[in-house]
Amino acid sequence: MNIQLSSACGILVTLSCLIAQTGFAQSSLQIGNGKMIIQSRAGALELNHGSQALPSHNLLRQTLKDRTAGWTMEPYSTSRSSSVQRSSITLSAVALKQPCQLTILAPGATLTGQVKVDGKTIRVLKGSTSFNLSPYLSKGVKTVEISGHSSSTNTPIQVKLSAVGTQVTQQTSGNGKLNYLLVITVR
Repeated sequence: MNIQLSSACGILVTLSCLIAQTGFAQSSLQIGNGKMIIQSRAGALELNHGSQALPSHNLLRQTLKDRTAGWTMEPYSTSRSSSVQRSSITLSAVALKQPCQLTILAPGATLTGQVKVDGKTIRVLKGSTSFNLSPYLSKGVKTVEISGHSSSTNTPIQVKLSAVGTQVTQQTSGNGKLNYLLVITVR
């Protein structure tokens, strides 16, 4: 009896891991009456079919593999690319009559990426750059997304915004990735 119980616990642990690995969203496991049932959005999967013997790990793995064939799943990861640096500033509408200079620098490396304002690409990055952001700003809240990467993973990337009475500078940690969000409120 102890051998069957420890074997059953091992199978349950394996089954739980397999369910997580195969991406059963909101799945549940029911055990009773000599059978196991995996319930998911795809339907119910019954194992053992009334047999008193618990299935082997290989049978469980193959059954789940067959059941999920053709599914495309994104692997789970606790860290997604690079973290987002974020700044918020407020500018006066009068200040926009003067240049609001956005400068992106990656000294000694080739920088590629893009600058978006409210989701619309306004500049494709192909190296360090500096340009006037004022024409893309107006009263209200504008979201400026700056993303990209440098050819050298050791190069810190610097983002600088200079406007009348305001200067914001951010620098990456030198991982070669740029993911910066600047929220600008114009009043």
